[in-house]
Amino acid sequence: MISARFDSNYHYVVPELSQSVEPKLNYNKPLEEYKEAKALGITTRPVILGPLSFILLGKKARDASADFKPIDSLPKLIPVYKELLSQLKEEGVEYVQVDEPILVLEVAKQYSSEYISTYTELAKVSPKIALTTYFGRLDDNVSFAARLPIHELHIDLDREPRQLESIIAAIKGTSITLSLGLVSGRNIWKNDFATSQSFSESCRRSGIGSRHHLHLLFSSPHTHLTRGRETFEARIQRLLLLRYREEP
Repeated sequence: MISARFDSNYHYVVPELSQSVEPKLNYNKPLEEYKEAKALGITTRPVILGPLSFILLGKKARDASADFKPIDSLPKLIPVYKELLSQLKEEGVEYVQVDEPILVLEVAKQYSSEYISTYTELAKVSPKIALTTYFGRLDDNVSFAARLPIHELHIDLDREPRQLESIIAAIKGTSITLSLGLVSGRNIWKNDFATSQSFSESCRRSGIGSRHHLHLLFSSPHTHLTRGRETFEARIQRLLLLRYREEP
């Protein structure tokens, strides 16, 4: 079964969970892709879906018992994530992006203790964790998200620009770096640079100083890296916002 991811046009295969499911790591795709890029002289940041979002975006399998809940699979899943993340760290990965979009939903609040215990375990073996949220605001969930042993927290300021103040207040007393998701995933070709600058200035004045940076709202793996091979008219090419600077 596939389902739309929140209200986007992105789809995913819905995990089906039951007490009989025994998760295991068959193939570390993020690791192999990191090594492939590294061989070309490119340092990348591997991206994975976080364990809580994996489970809470899943559903009960047909063979699940009546009293089974998807969250019951978490103790079995944590060792698999630790294995994957430890392999990334052994390869020399400095940062790993862990997507937890479920944090913008109210349902995440009831799993605050699971979030804290899970990320406490993962942080022991993982590269630095960049926890990523999008498609909404954290609201009260920031109260426990700011307590997680993470290096960076990414937030959605495209849809929810008014959450910035509460997020800054929550992380000010921590060492967490704030990643500002500003460029819409629905329209990556343009950006309001004045607004982006104003958000950055707000961070600087707030007390977290340079402990922030600007970013796309979420990863865009299908976005062109260069205009070098495109055939658009010159006037159109100048309007395109791409992820990297042009080659000399």
